[in-house]
Amino acid sequence: MPRFKYTTLFKLIFIIIIFSLTACTTKKNTSVTRAYHNLTARFNVYFNGNESLKGGLRKADKSFKDDYSNILPLFKYNDLTAATMLTPEMDRTIRKSVKLIKSHSITVKPKVDKKKDLSKKDREFLNKPEYCNWIADGYLIMGQAHYYKREFITAEQTFLLIINKYKKDIVKYDAMFWLAKTKIETEDFEDALTLLKELKKTSKKPKSMSHEINLVYADMFMKQKDNKNAIKYLKKGIENEKKKKFKTRLIFIIAQLYNKEEKYKQAVVNFQKVIKRNPEYDMAFSAKIKLSEIYEKTKSDAKGLKKELLKMLKDDKNIDYLDQIYYALGRIELNEKNIPEAMEYFRLSAATKSSNKNQKVKTFIVLAEYYGKTKNYQLASPYYDSTVILMDKSFPDYNELYPKMKSYANLMQQLNIISTQDSLQKVAKLPERERNKLISERIKEITDAEKAAAEANKSTNNDYDPFMNEPTNNFNQNQIKGGGWYFYNPQAISYGQTDFKKKWGDRKLEDLWRLSNKNLIAEVDFETEETSENKDSLENDNKVKKLSNKTKEYYLADLPLTDEKLAESNKKIQNALLGAGLIYADELDQKKKAIEILEELLKKYPETAKRLDALQLLYNTSNRIADYTRVEKYKALIIQEYPESLNAKILTNPNFLADKKRKGQEVEKLYDMCYSFFNNKKYNQAINLCNQGLKEYPDNSLNVNFQFLKALSYGESGDKIKLKEELEFLVLKYPKIDISNNAKKILKLIDSGRYNENLYTFEPESAHYYVILVPNKKVDFNKLKFSFQSFNADNYNQQNLNALRIELDTSRTMIVIMQLKSSADAQLYYLEVLNKKVLEPYSLIPYKHFIISNGNYLKYQKDLNTEKYLKFFNKNYGM
Repeated sequence: MPRFKYTTLFKLIFIIIIFSLTACTTKKNTSVTRAYHNLTARFNVYFNGNESLKGGLRKADKSFKDDYSNILPLFKYNDLTAATMLTPEMDRTIRKSVKLIKSHSITVKPKVDKKKDLSKKDREFLNKPEYCNWIADGYLIMGQAHYYKREFITAEQTFLLIINKYKKDIVKYDAMFWLAKTKIETEDFEDALTLLKELKKTSKKPKSMSHEINLVYADMFMKQKDNKNAIKYLKKGIENEKKKKFKTRLIFIIAQLYNKEEKYKQAVVNFQKVIKRNPEYDMAFSAKIKLSEIYEKTKSDAKGLKKELLKMLKDDKNIDYLDQIYYALGRIELNEKNIPEAMEYFRLSAATKSSNKNQKVKTFIVLAEYYGKTKNYQLASPYYDSTVILMDKSFPDYNELYPKMKSYANLMQQLNIISTQDSLQKVAKLPERERNKLISERIKEITDAEKAAAEANKSTNNDYDPFMNEPTNNFNQNQIKGGGWYFYNPQAISYGQTDFKKKWGDRKLEDLWRLSNKNLIAEVDFETEETSENKDSLENDNKVKKLSNKTKEYYLADLPLTDEKLAESNKKIQNALLGAGLIYADELDQKKKAIEILEELLKKYPETAKRLDALQLLYNTSNRIADYTRVEKYKALIIQEYPESLNAKILTNPNFLADKKRKGQEVEKLYDMCYSFFNNKKYNQAINLCNQGLKEYPDNSLNVNFQFLKALSYGESGDKIKLKEELEFLVLKYPKIDISNNAKKILKLIDSGRYNENLYTFEPESAHYYVILVPNKKVDFNKLKFSFQSFNADNYNQQNLNALRIELDTSRTMIVIMQLKSSADAQLYYLEVLNKKVLEPYSLIPYKHFIISNGNYLKYQKDLNTEKYLKFFNKNYGM
């Protein structure tokens, strides 16, 4: 009996082993192999891959921190930061998917009895692209994993594979759904809409997908900033959403979108719904803060809200949110015209230490705008500057708001100059006795304030805060009004901190903190690099630093007490008025304000050097707002006062610019003909055309080129006397033009007796250099040099070629590649540079390049007449 049992057991084990060995193959398609692979694919590989996918999503949901200052993303996993959190789990899912497809895919057809008539069902079975039921699902989770990693190209290819390969499988609709999501992330909204419409129509898709499609529609419209349609589909999505937490998120997003659309009553209703649903603390807190911001727009009763916010201040849970609470209270007080209380709350918000940089920016903006409107430019200016410095792309509506804030920051600087200089001039005009009395009073105030601060420091260990160094009860006493008392410059804002950050950025407290790159110490001699202008500036700074703000000299230093200083002060005001006018007109689209400030400039300073600029800007701005009375007025003034100006010529002749362009094209064509004659040794024709160009186009910028080409033509035809005369005339007439330098060098050669038209000799067996000559102002030489070094490393690695940069003169620099063995090697190098398009990025720059033998290179360095060498080069190298 026992023996029988053992024999039976061994037989069973043997059968199982044989079954496993025959079933695990994918080369056979039988009911046994299909059953085996479906079982192991599903409960082994697919299960683990899918679990990893879900685990990654749970991890992202738990770890990802929402930024409530921006409209929340509908799906957390779509945020850029979530991709890094998901990566390990998604990589595991991809590995499992690959294993599933590689180990369990059965594509071989099953054997059939050819004599038997096949039914429709049998034929469909035989035509299946895949016989393991879990392969398509493996592809799907693979595509999803790539999507979550934001590898959208791979994801799209995977979903398209499923759609094309599994046309009759329900998984096709899942792939279409995820392909639509992928298209949305790549902003291919047209294709996404087509896919979503097709999915919405079909009745073959999974039932749960209708709900998900509404949410994807909402996500697409949110990304397109179509808030109206986004709200519509979010509402549809909420109807069938069963998860309480996600449903609350959808309601919060709807509230944010209503707020964005300025439908404040609907926003209030939805934010209140969020609070009633008892969400996570951050969301509830944010909803309450948003309600405080909306309050001022709905004009509802703020008593209850203010009470709630004050209560929140006392709760330890809100210690990380104090800056937001103070800000919300400040908005309420500002709306109720309680200015001192509002400013105190905003000051506290700005002074509170917080990692929420966006909140600090919001506080700075409201303070900047308030002080700007009340013409306290010395206060508004640093707040605008700080806003621009701190604002980054995470700030809501950054792309629209940042340029506006930057423009206002620049505007405040101009208005601050005007206000300050006006104030300085008023003080300068006071009798000396009154002026000295005011200075003494100011010094006493500073001394008293320092004593008070010293006493306060004895009684507290609080760190100094630049926003907290002004007594609260004095907050509005010393504000500067436009054109008011100069010395009362309040210390409410740390100018030093803002200026330091603008100049140096964030720097560690360490030796040589000024240097962002300590390696520069070895490369740069700071003393030799320092310009005289910088030295003067440093000397002036040191003088100012030496003066104490408790001395009379400190306050007298900037006062325009002499005619020279008064003229300088007036010039600053004139420039600032014009600058402010430009900003109002072109950047802030406040045309009437621009006209007002520009007319103030002309009224106050009718003889200003900026008069023509101001008149032209007034003409342009008046035209834009269809103020035709002003248009005619300023047009007449420009023509009358500046008849020879380009402005007047354009106003009197509407076709002036078109005519000028046409003439420019004509003269360029004529110069090209001259140059062609010169290159073809037709020197008499070249001289005649140069004379024609000089006569017919006397004011053209190419005149100096005509003159130089004319001189060279005389030289090449053997008339050295005329060559010298024409070059001397050129130097006399155009002393500051770059071509004059070349003319001077040729004149020196003529005087030394070394001028030789046949300077160069052909040396085909000699070592050669490749040279490219470029203008200094238009090229990044490090980049150009690197291009050739990379080209040499890729194509001439064995020849050890060097790329040297050599400054030819103040206007031109050469990159010299040395050295090539012969003219043949150099010619091949020259052609390879052209073939590999090394110089393609510089196609718009007037560069010249050539190859040159070692002996001729030494001659060229002395002669520096590039045109002469190019003539020799073209003749002898045939390039």
